[in-house]
Amino acid sequence: NLINRAPSKSHIKALSRSMASGEWVLNGDTIRFDELGSLIDGQHRLLAVIDSGVSITTFVARNMGTDVFKTIDEGKPRGGAAVLSIIQKEYSKELAAALRLVHNSGLSSGWTGWQRKGSDKLSNTQMVDIFYEHPDIVTSVHEIMTGERKVTRRFLTASTAVFIHYWLSRIDTIDCARFFEWIEYGE
Repeated sequence: NLINRAPSKSHIKALSRSMASGEWVLNGDTIRFDELGSLIDGQHRLLAVIDSGVSITTFVARNMGTDVFKTIDEGKPRGGAAVLSIIQKEYSKELAAALRLVHNSGLSSGWTGWQRKGSDKLSNTQMVDIFYEHPDIVTSVHEIMTGERKVTRRFLTASTAVFIHYWLSRIDTIDCARFFEWIEYGE
């Protein structure tokens, strides 16, 4: 591994968690070596294998031209919002950000304070799983992104407003509605 960028510890940890939890799937991405035997693509995946202690199945491409390196990773990565847009067409970006807050809050296991670091990266699989665990969050997305609650977004980010609405509506829908009315009217 002579010419790769510096490894990203957070990316390695995210991949490692995915591998350790069994979420990792063979998707066609390859580990690539050039014609001199140097690794030119796959360092984060390989370091994650070491970190996780889990074996994975992957494809390996050897004898790639040394000029190939400059063309690797030019595509736009598909993030959680893009994956969610297939399931939930509207406001997938705001939904993805709110689901990260749901994940980080520990809301799924009952509120016990923030459970995870805000920098923990969710895999697309985790994002979809959290969505299916909390399908009613779509109601909060629509409540905040359309209609009377648009003013709320002047005071809170959309994802924070969606998360708060979802959290409070699970406790008491009437009090939740009152809370957001008070924000709307500055009370």
